[in-house]
Amino acid sequence: MKCNFLWFCCFLLIKSVTGIGQIRKPSFKHISTDDGLSQGHISAILKDKKGFMWFATDEGLNKYDGYRFIVYKHSSEDSLSLNDNYLFDILEDHEGTIWVATSAGLDRFNRKKENFSHFFNQNTRVNSKDIFQDSKKRIWLGTADGLFQINTKDGTYKQFKHDPANKNSLTDDLIYNIEEDKDGWLWLATRNGLNRFNPETHKFEHFFNDPKHINSIAGNHVRTIFKDSKNNLWIGTLGNGVTRYNLTDKTFEHFKYNAKNPKGIAHNDIMSFMEDEKGNIWIGTENRGISIWDIHTKEFVTFTYQPDDPKTISNNSVYCMYTDNLGNIWVGTFSGGVNFFPKFDRKFKLYRQGTAKKGLQQNSVLAITGDNKGNVWLGTDGGGLSYFNKQNETFTTYRKQPGNPTSINSDHVVSVLELNQNQVAIGLYMGGLDILDKKTGKFKHHMPDPKNPGSLSSESVFSMIKAKDGGIWLGTLAGGFSYYDPQRDTFTNYKHDPKTRILLPAST
Repeated sequence: MKCNFLWFCCFLLIKSVTGIGQIRKPSFKHISTDDGLSQGHISAILKDKKGFMWFATDEGLNKYDGYRFIVYKHSSEDSLSLNDNYLFDILEDHEGTIWVATSAGLDRFNRKKENFSHFFNQNTRVNSKDIFQDSKKRIWLGTADGLFQINTKDGTYKQFKHDPANKNSLTDDLIYNIEEDKDGWLWLATRNGLNRFNPETHKFEHFFNDPKHINSIAGNHVRTIFKDSKNNLWIGTLGNGVTRYNLTDKTFEHFKYNAKNPKGIAHNDIMSFMEDEKGNIWIGTENRGISIWDIHTKEFVTFTYQPDDPKTISNNSVYCMYTDNLGNIWVGTFSGGVNFFPKFDRKFKLYRQGTAKKGLQQNSVLAITGDNKGNVWLGTDGGGLSYFNKQNETFTTYRKQPGNPTSINSDHVVSVLELNQNQVAIGLYMGGLDILDKKTGKFKHHMPDPKNPGSLSSESVFSMIKAKDGGIWLGTLAGGFSYYDPQRDTFTNYKHDPKTRILLPAST
């Protein structure tokens, strides 16, 4: 039999190899300019609600669908292009709108028209570092010129700047990063301390390093902050390592590089944070790779670029990290492009037709379905029906046996569907529909009968789907589609009526 559809030449089993209670060494896949990325310096990563990956670089915005890139760049001849190619951050708001922070301002992406509108006018150049949407859906912009509250509806904004005459103002105008606590306060990373901002009163509280007091931040040049799932605020500095501030009990814990401690943090210049699905905190450093804080051992494990290992991180300066909705980890570096660490190590095992009695009997696998025990039914082209036992990795094969009316009606199986714990439906090419009783191993045949309008409409059943009432919808070759009622053991057939251009029961 030769059928015009995609044949499966192998059957794949995917196994998860995740360690419990220990940090799994990341095995990275790399995405670089060779793959279409516009530039290797990655400052921000985002996966949007449609599944696209977005990468902010020094040379434009990159949209990635897993296969190819679309690059958006500034053009002096196009007012609807990006306002600048030097990007710092990307945000998708609650409405699904993509916002881009650039060295010249803030842009909003129009998905339908594939162009950009600029929030600030051409005469207002705002070096934007971070975009954040709070729990009340307000947009905030951290810049080199203070904090901006953005009104997306009317295009207006409020600006908050450092005022030497006001002790309750921002401590410094350069804002790298914004986070929100459970009380709705905003935390701001600046080059002169950590700021806590009340969006309602517009007042700032300040946190500075106090060399004489352990209950203070480790350093005043705060490069990045991150709130984890356990209500801790991680504070990364340039030159003074990390502070973990417990937002519940208001306590501080410091982590600094110590050459004598191999289980400590790798560097004191901190560029980024991320929390993985197990609660471990990933810390991106400047030129020393990634230090991961193990939530169980309370120690650090560090992973760096190794020239002789292509699966290590591509560059030791880690500027951004991101975990997507599937648990995959994405890492952006200073000049090494994007690093991708999938949640699972996927190992593929190929089963081929061979001489083994309990092996696969045919390489052309046309249909696959699983049962509730994790085992698999396989329909083959000429090799009958096979049942794969995952535990002992053996195949049980059902072949047509001349003279045995309860054997399968054809060895050409094009669709398989498990009906319940005891029955499997098998769609056959030139063999109709068979129902297998798993306890007895016997097949019941259903073939077209011109004298019976309640019989199957075609000898070939190419597709099946289970109905909510327990019946089966069948797609056939040249016989329209049919509904099979297992309780009554009857078929209702539907065919196209060229006069009315609608589907009618065949008996109509």
